Amino acid sequence: MLFVAQMIDAQLNIEAHNDLGRNNVSEGMFIKSAVTTSYRKGNTCLVYANQFDLKSHNPHFFSGAKVRLTRAFQIKTKALEANAFYMYNLLSRLIHEANWGVTINTESQHFSYLLGTNFRTSHLTKVATENYELDVGTKLREKWNLMYRIAYSLKPNNNKWNTGVALTNVDHFLINQDTNPMLALHARYRLNFPLTLYTEAWYKTAGVFNISADSFGFFFRTGLQWELF
Repeated sequence: MLFVAQMIDAQLNIEAHNDLGRNNVSEGMFIKSAVTTSYRKGNTCLVYANQFDLKSHNPHFFSGAKVRLTRAFQIKTKALEANAFYMYNLLSRLIHEANWGVTINTESQHFSYLLGTNFRTSHLTKVATENYELDVGTKLREKWNLMYRIAYSLKPNNNKWNTGVALTNVDHFLINQDTNPMLALHARYRLNFPLTLYTEAWYKTAGVFNISADSFGFFFRTGLQWELF
């Protein structure tokens, strides 16, 4: 009875999506999958996600994990969310990457915004240091990297269906350099109250704000969000 009473004012979500795409270093098409679980109680939300490489040049099947703590608050009449996160990616057999940072996001009827900063550490794995006999210079640290997203939706955010576009350097398991934004087209449809189906098409650039801007890659995403209670 106590367990049920505690869950009445809480919300548990499970989300799963698959990515299919290609980029300049993928050596052909790649397929990724991810599962995200979030638990919200009041103004606080805890999110945990895993990523799996089903087909790629990466030898790691389990290729990433992320945990995020979110707190909703209000300034006058404006609703905002503050997020603190930690993310770890197994990029390859030789290089792993850790990111942590903070963001603030808000939304209006048709627009949503995210702004934040992150700290990245890329390091060589034990396999790399042993094979190449490296003792120093095995880590690269980046501080105060800019994170941003601006998105527009055709319909109000609570509409049963919606579509729109976003410009960002942030994805679920990826934080690009601030000079490498990605363009995303998104659409979603709420099948019924607990189930929402969504699809996205992403285009990645390589240095769009630099002197030479090239295409890096693209991918398509399909996913399903399930509100358990």
